[in-house]
Amino acid sequence: MENRPYKGFLLAIEGPDGAGKSTLRTWLSQWFAGHGINAVLTREPGGTPEAEVLRDRILMDREPGLHEELPPLAKTLMFMAARALHLENMIWPRLKNGELIITDRFCDSTFAYQSEEGMNIHKLKAMHLEVFDGYQPDLTIILDGNPLVFRERMVARAAEYQENYYDRKPLSFHENTRATYLACAAAEPFRYLVVDAEQSFEQVQAQLIPMLMKIDAHLRKRPETA
Repeated sequence: MENRPYKGFLLAIEGPDGAGKSTLRTWLSQWFAGHGINAVLTREPGGTPEAEVLRDRILMDREPGLHEELPPLAKTLMFMAARALHLENMIWPRLKNGELIITDRFCDSTFAYQSEEGMNIHKLKAMHLEVFDGYQPDLTIILDGNPLVFRERMVARAAEYQENYYDRKPLSFHENTRATYLACAAAEPFRYLVVDAEQSFEQVQAQLIPMLMKIDAHLRKRPETA
């Protein structure tokens, strides 16, 4: 765990839809609650009222042919605007107060998805460095696996799942975003935990327990909040 200028901990979950991010986020919250730590659950894009408006009206609910086309740079800037709201109005105050935050997606989704939509990944990382001083989660869990397996899962639970803009992308898109996630993790292994999400949820849990114990110990060392 790196030393950070705050008392809390930001844990991000990344991976394609169908990999189990929402289920995992709920279980993580329950696991930490069982250890006496109440987690704040959030997501990107979103996490604040205005950021949720950007998500629902512009970024994620885009039927082909029904909306103005968003060039890659414009879309990237909107995602970053939503992140700026999220960080300033929700994440930073809670981290400074010593809280645990679990977010469904963060900057790695921008690197993976917007690079596949036409942005140069080096430019994306440079933009993130400039706008957010390079801030990244304390730990990012990547739920990894064959995108076809995850798509089949979504089809199996279609009645309870609302398809979004990225779900309609071809399988090749998700194969390429997977490669970007893994490349990011290989470049900075200390910041990531790559988990085989094709396995059963019980097996996924088992892969995570050792790291969760470290986070639990880290948070118990934090100074008392005011």
